[in-house]
Amino acid sequence: MMKRGLAILLVGFWGMSAGAYVPSLLIDDFSGNLSAYTHTVILDVNGGASNVSSWQIVNGRLQIQTTSYDGIEQHAFIRSGLALQVGDELQVDIVPEYTGQQDIGLYVGGTVPQTGIRRDYIAMYRRNNGQLFSRGFDGTTEYPLAGNWTNNIPIDTLFIARVAENTYEAGWYYQGIRNVLVTRTPSYANAATVVGFYADIRATGDVGVVDNLRIVSTQFFPHNPDPADKAAQVGIPFGTTGDVDVMLQWNVGLDPSNRSQINPLIKKHYIYLSKNQNTVNDPNLYYVAAVNQVGSNLTASYIPDPFLKASGQYFWRIEEGLDNGQGGVYPPGEPNNIVGPTWTFETISMEPIIQTQPVSTSVRLGQSLSPAFSVSVFSVSPVSYQWYYSTDAQIDASDTQVGGNSPTLSVLNASVSDQGHYYCRIWNEATQSGGGPKPDVYSNVVSLTVGRLVAAYDFENNLNDASGEGNHGQAFDLSLPDPSQAVPVFTTDRIQGGYALQLNGVGQYVDFGMSAYPKAGPLAGGLGGGLDEGTITCWVKAAKVGGLLSNYNDGTTTGFAMSLEASGTTADARINVRGEAAEIVTAQGRPGMTGFDMLTDNQWHMVTVVWKAGTIGRVYVDGGIAAEDTTLGTPALYAAWQRGVLLGATRTMADRNVLTNFYGGLIDDLRVYNYAWTPAEVAAAYTQVTGKPACVDPNFDGSQFNFDNSASSYCRIDLADLAVFVQKWLASGLQ
Repeated sequence: MMKRGLAILLVGFWGMSAGAYVPSLLIDDFSGNLSAYTHTVILDVNGGASNVSSWQIVNGRLQIQTTSYDGIEQHAFIRSGLALQVGDELQVDIVPEYTGQQDIGLYVGGTVPQTGIRRDYIAMYRRNNGQLFSRGFDGTTEYPLAGNWTNNIPIDTLFIARVAENTYEAGWYYQGIRNVLVTRTPSYANAATVVGFYADIRATGDVGVVDNLRIVSTQFFPHNPDPADKAAQVGIPFGTTGDVDVMLQWNVGLDPSNRSQINPLIKKHYIYLSKNQNTVNDPNLYYVAAVNQVGSNLTASYIPDPFLKASGQYFWRIEEGLDNGQGGVYPPGEPNNIVGPTWTFETISMEPIIQTQPVSTSVRLGQSLSPAFSVSVFSVSPVSYQWYYSTDAQIDASDTQVGGNSPTLSVLNASVSDQGHYYCRIWNEATQSGGGPKPDVYSNVVSLTVGRLVAAYDFENNLNDASGEGNHGQAFDLSLPDPSQAVPVFTTDRIQGGYALQLNGVGQYVDFGMSAYPKAGPLAGGLGGGLDEGTITCWVKAAKVGGLLSNYNDGTTTGFAMSLEASGTTADARINVRGEAAEIVTAQGRPGMTGFDMLTDNQWHMVTVVWKAGTIGRVYVDGGIAAEDTTLGTPALYAAWQRGVLLGATRTMADRNVLTNFYGGLIDDLRVYNYAWTPAEVAAAYTQVTGKPACVDPNFDGSQFNFDNSASSYCRIDLADLAVFVQKWLASGLQ
């Protein structure tokens, strides 16, 4: 081997080939003195009198000697002016035949050590029994001890590497093989500006022997590859030939003693390239070419000849050919050369590549979306498209073709039959539909929901569903010997039409059946059934709190309940909706009107609940927001109902066949929609019936002056508020 004034080591480094020359910056070979180091006792378990310990150079090696021992101590021995950059690895050789007392190894920290304080460092060390450990502190919190408890582990070198800005690996080498013991990512950033040695003293005598403190860095090797490691869609295609123009480029290894320039020993670059891994199972690297190092250029490049193939995966590596000291350059494969890491990339695809996938959407009944779905594609040759409609969210041959040869699909005058799942098949001349060998490309499967009225109960002397879905109700009364023989009670005290339904709050209820809404829906995942997104609205004149419309499957799975719940002496409106393994919404509240009480005022009130999975859920009373939930979940599935949807009661959790929480009072104009109403739509529905404006925003501008918030002055500033203001003003004694 030639002499270079740098450490020459036969070890591997971060994926470098074992047996190749590893350039490093030698910090200390312990042939001089220790004046550049500072010794700090960071732990003294016994306190008071301390051990008598000193770091020494003996026979050109470093050790720590303890001549007087009074208890466990831990030491930091820091080299001034030494720090690790990202990509640097601190290494020190271990003399394994030496079995001195306890622990010695490396120390990398971000805070200058202080006596008696352990903080902000990572240590990697060897014990006298040959076991290997890493310990340290994240700020002032100790890391979990990491160790290999095998005695006399074969070892040549300890290391601590700064692999990212705030990520460190600690471990050891043996015969060129790198073994990572632990990876540390501190919560309190470790800047690696405090570097040196660590020792743990637990007896008198010498502690370990180490030699050749040095830094090895990724910057000393070929680095910063272009294309980047694991890059995809690399190169420029030559038309449709399947060939791809790729330039391989990299940064030349830097001089360890001066990182602002390249290593002056580098004279050539030997390029190794694999075969196309997508056509052969051969990951070996083959020598393909050599390029000269041009002056002091920091980058070098090579264009593969012959061209690479599209849709290919390749591995590549650079070996730096070094000056042989005799006017020449070492040839490829010479152990004295610097061998870089192996990188990989994938060349640009000949098949179509979807860059933007279609997304699920919704459209109101009778309205149009143009487009409803779209996909954007990159392709080196002309592309064709075919959209499909699916009822089960699966791609199969029975799905219906829809739309034309276009990257977009429109839905015009939406009907219920349009609700379902959609996807796009894409091909070019490289895929089978275009005459090529590759399979056609398919987009994600997405859904279209047709928003509409899915249930309507006018209670016009019957329990029929006026929406057209046919989910009619049956009355029950638990006070009867046969509850199914109940006769529903209707009253002319109504809000709409001629009649309203009356329930006694004791045991009367209505069952709309398992196909009623809201539900998981007829399509997989509950699409369009009203549980992923829905609105329920009705009018109530309440005498007793209880369930309005509800259903729950067994356990804590799919279910919902719109109800009136006791809140002090009055009532709140409430909604709870959930799918499988995730709750969508829970919200409960009432208007902030002074003295508002739905149980005693003998008035009709519109109660509306609105939700959309993953966005927001709200409770409205009389057209105004009474409560909302902004922490909504997004269940992946809504299971089909196990029992019927109920009006006027809820199911108990312990046994869903047992009913409770019976509502007492009147109910009219119950409607269910499978989409979420906007606040404006809720307010408009209230105004349409009453002719009164709804309180859309109780926190309107100037609401701080709404001194009189009673029914006649609720949610507005008027003369009543002025009267209160004047009264307060006069009472204050102001003139």
